[in-house]
Amino acid sequence: MKNKKLFYVFGILLFLFIIEVFSLILLQVSKRFNTVYFKFNNLEKIFIENYKDDLIPFYFSKNYSQELGWDNNPESNRLNNIGARNDLENQNKKKKYATFGSSFTWGDGVNENETWQYYLSKEYDAYIANYGVGGYSIFQAYLKFKKNKNINNKFEGVILTIFESEIDRIKNHYLNFYFESGMRIRPVPKLKKNKLIHDPLPLFNKKEKFSTDYINFIKKNMNEDPWWKRRVEINFPFTYSLIKFITLKTQDKFEFNLFYNDFKNAWSNKKTNEIFLKIIDNFVIDSKNSNLKPVIVLLPRIRNKLTSGYKFKDAYKTLKNKDYCVINFSDYIVKNKIKNNRNTVLNDGHYSPYTYKLLSKYMFKEVKKCNF
Repeated sequence: MKNKKLFYVFGILLFLFIIEVFSLILLQVSKRFNTVYFKFNNLEKIFIENYKDDLIPFYFSKNYSQELGWDNNPESNRLNNIGARNDLENQNKKKKYATFGSSFTWGDGVNENETWQYYLSKEYDAYIANYGVGGYSIFQAYLKFKKNKNINNKFEGVILTIFESEIDRIKNHYLNFYFESGMRIRPVPKLKKNKLIHDPLPLFNKKEKFSTDYINFIKKNMNEDPWWKRRVEINFPFTYSLIKFITLKTQDKFEFNLFYNDFKNAWSNKKTNEIFLKIIDNFVIDSKNSNLKPVIVLLPRIRNKLTSGYKFKDAYKTLKNKDYCVINFSDYIVKNKIKNNRNTVLNDGHYSPYTYKLLSKYMFKEVKKCNF
């Protein structure tokens, strides 16, 4: 009987040992292919060593901006004489709206005569200027608008577009989460006494000091960035670490809270939403103070609509209750059932020229309903 008990105890211990070894192996393999989910010793130093050849040319180029994080190179032949994206067919017409936002404003993957600004220019028979910058957060787009306040002498209004996934970028210091293609740092807003503030980005002026300055910035802001906090540390019991990794990855894919509140769509995060609404409030106030008509446009992910609806629906209601001119393109998509049309998005998820044409027509119609 005693030997039988020892056999069972040994069997259980062996099973647990095998599970732990198996979990450790899975974690180590996953760490190689999912670096954004794991903690590394000296991660910032590893990053500098691996990407130094890319980092230094960028941070000492005209693409880096201490005010904005990065910007379109002013010497690029893709920009016109007012710093907006070229639109040779319309840019000499009467100026109507200046537009700010991320790659969905710039028009990644489409030609200059396929952006929504191009099509909207046709609707108005006027010029809609494109000041979009790929990878921007809502805050960066707002700061770029503030930097270009002299547009009030040229344009009637200003349009700020917000793509559904951009809510994640408000509290994230990097172009992408962590360091996967995320060598570009961005200004991150905070609320202090109901005012928006942000720490200035480093002014890199000596290449030999770059690594030190960059690492110091990362360390200074590490604890404020939610994506740093949730990284998985591979410790015993390894089964727990594996469960945490699987849970986080599942949450991010399907966008729901299971055990951890920080996941890759923060429309349900109270603090993030407070900052988001404050950015919009400031944008509207600054626009009106500059005699510009402010328009906010919410752009959904067409291919990945969730069964629970678009995540910005509550924010949309709040903005409408403030009587802002806010246009929700998801209303058009749902009403006209274009979600499953393969012509709507490019392979990388950006809108196609077909969708931009639909968007421009919808905006042209909806802006007429606004009370400025």
